[in-house]
Parts: sequence; structure tokens; C-alpha cells
Amino acid sequence: MLRGKATVFYILRPGKKKGTIIRNGVKVKLRNAHGNYIHSVKSSGAATGMTNSKKSAWYHLNIKTRVRNRDVAAPVAGKSFRGYWGSWGPWGRCPRGYRATGYQQRVQKKQGDHDDTGLNAIRLICRKKTNRKRRRIVSSYEGWWGRWSKLKECSPGHYLTGYKVKLESKQAWGDDTAANGVKFKCSNGKWLQAAGTGKWGSWRTGQRCKKGHIAAFRARIESPQGDSGDDTAMNGLSIGCRK
Repeated sequence: MLRGKATVFYILRPGKKKGTIIRNGVKVKLRNAHGNYIHSVKSSGAATGMTNSKKSAWYHLNIKTRVRNRDVAAPVAGKSFRGYWGSWGPWGRCPRGYRATGYQQRVQKKQGDHDDTGLNAIRLICRKKTNRKRRRIVSSYEGWWGRWSKLKECSPGHYLTGYKVKLESKQAWGDDTAANGVKFKCSNGKWLQAAGTGKWGSWRTGQRCKKGHIAAFRARIESPQGDSGDDTAMNGLSIGCRK
């Protein structure tokens, strides 16, 4: 698969001739500020082979080169697990060449007569495919309450491929908690469940990678509802896969 990458060129004078240049071994078609093709660009940035160049001026172009991408998107089975309330956060993505191998979750323990929120956040652990010692931790929106569990990972050589969410149904006039925990499936078929999962709800099937591994996620979080409101924190989860 090829992926576009923006490159900036500065060229001299407008022109109309169509052509290509070679940049880092990749052929690139260029247009000037008027939308016309230019013929070629020297290393100095001056355009050559131009026509209708009565006036001299510099033009700023954003050109998309095409570069080969070794980590490509892979299909995901199932729809995003939405829950009930809140807003979707930004995607937390493993760097290129990394894959998700584990996670940790933030869960608020039972609050007695006070408001319970259950699951508040998760983070993914990403390890480099060619050097497992190199790792990154990625996140999305996160809730405000609870303690983080210890990291839970697949055995060496394996990676995350799918997940389930423990979700409590709507409680009407009762205390809602929505998501109470997440568990992930490893490529060897084993399930990971980090410590601290809440007591309410039942496990629901989420998404899985049809091919490849999990490499990104985003969370749906409900913002604090104030002293008179009912907080639920994390509600939904969506994943992205690569191969």
C-alpha cells in the first residue's frame, strides 16, 4: 500500500508544461500555484522548461509524494463498542513498526453510598516488532477516578487482536457505571484481564482484527456531571488494526 506524505517545494515562475521529477527514487508530478504542471525542478529549487514566464515570482507548493508503507491498515470485524454516553477521544496510535502487546486499566473501586463510575480509562502497551525491549504506551481520553492496574501483556512474540467490554445496563433511577472493565485477546488465543475490573455488568463482545494486530484505539468518555449528576466515565472503545 502507498501512503501520501506532504513535501514542500519552492519554484520560480509559473509554467504549463507537464512532466515529472525524481525525488528519492520516486516520480512526482508537480503543479504550480495556478494549477499548471511544471516540467522539472533543479536542486536549487528553480523551475526549468517553463513557458509563459514573463513575470518572475516564487510560488509555494504542497506536493504529495508516494512512499511505500510497510505497516498498512488491516480490516476490523465488528462495530465500535459505543456504550451510552460521552464523547470520543483522539486516536492513540502505536508508532510505525510497533504493535500492541498489552494494556492497563483504571477502575474506581466501589464507593458505597457515593457515586460509582467503574472503568475510567485504558492505555495500550506497544512494542517494536524487531526489538521487543523498545516500547511505548499510548492513550486516548481518560476518566478522572480510580487507580491504574499493573501492565498486563501477552507472552513474548504475541500481540493483541480483539477485546471484550464488561458493561452494566442502564439503571434508570439507579447509579449508572456503564463500562466496568476491558479484556483483550492475544494472538495465541489467550485472554488478558488486568486487575481491578468492576463488579457490575456482563461481558460483551467488542471488535477484533480480521488480520494483523491492534495498533490503535480511542475511548468514549463521559465528562464529570457535577455534584448532582451521575458519573460513568468510560463508556465505549474502538480499535484500529495493522498487518
